[in-house]
Amino acid sequence: MDLYNGGLYPEDVTFKYPKAGEDNSVVSVHIYNVDSKKTVTGDIGTEKDIYIPRITWTTDANTLCIQRMNRLQNKVELLLQMHLQELQK
Repeated sequence: MDLYNGGLYPEDVTFKYPKAGEDNSVVSVHIYNVDSKKTVTGDIGTEKDIYIPRITWTTDANTLCIQRMNRLQNKVELLLQMHLQELQK
């Protein structure tokens, strides 16, 4: 966020989301098959204080890759969801 303090140039100010004192959002991943109308919940672990920056399909049509990071965003884990055949039953 740019902050203008009456000076000629703005100062770049960053802050972490959410604001201090607020709870972080709890996230979950759900995969839906349009043809079978079935949903599978992705396994992102039991830790609730996480960030999911990216979800991508792998070259295998039944494997989804979920990137999970800690809130400080200094550790990334790749979670492969390989049980997606359940969606086609």
